[in-house]
Amino acid sequence: MGDRASSSHTLLQSTNSIGGGSKSTNIHTKFIGTAKVSSSSSPMLHRNDNLHSMRGISEQRWGEFDHLPGRIYDFHEIKCEIIRETERVTGRGNNISSVPIILRIYSPTVPNLTLVDLPGITKLATGTQPPDIEKQIRSMILEYIKNPNSIIVAVSSSTEDITNSEALKLAKEVDPQGVRTIGVLTKLDLMDHGTDARSILLNQIVP
Repeated sequence: MGDRASSSHTLLQSTNSIGGGSKSTNIHTKFIGTAKVSSSSSPMLHRNDNLHSMRGISEQRWGEFDHLPGRIYDFHEIKCEIIRETERVTGRGNNISSVPIILRIYSPTVPNLTLVDLPGITKLATGTQPPDIEKQIRSMILEYIKNPNSIIVAVSSSTEDITNSEALKLAKEVDPQGVRTIGVLTKLDLMDHGTDARSILLNQIVP
């Protein structure tokens, strides 16, 4: 989780190689994306599978949506389906939805885990968003991170004052000792010339 400008969604994209769209679509701020990643080295043929696409299947990966039957081997198509489903649920405006889009990813090269991409934290309503958009997003995020079995990835931008990080603030509300919180600092390449993030990375500013 993180502020909208923290690139938290980009971090998740690099983690699972799927992602949910580009910056231009801005859909990563509109829904809760749940990717259930499972290791699978010996998949069974499904009746509706394309035999040509099964060639070398043990080295392939695929995805399945809860709202859409069948396997999808083209991960570009998976991204397109995320965009379509998001627009179907939330429309083309800036509204958000608490209904998660659940994607199951199967691959022989991944561990078993569940990744949850939460809407970016925002302060002000834009476009058709309701006036209480900040409250809605905070409520959604807290619902997930308060789970004691969850690992919280709190993403902050190095171009912003770390003491103003909304992600770290929310994480401390449910995990004050930081036992299950991992802080991630992004955009280090955009820091002002002559500055560095050493004190932040050493936890000297925010313990």
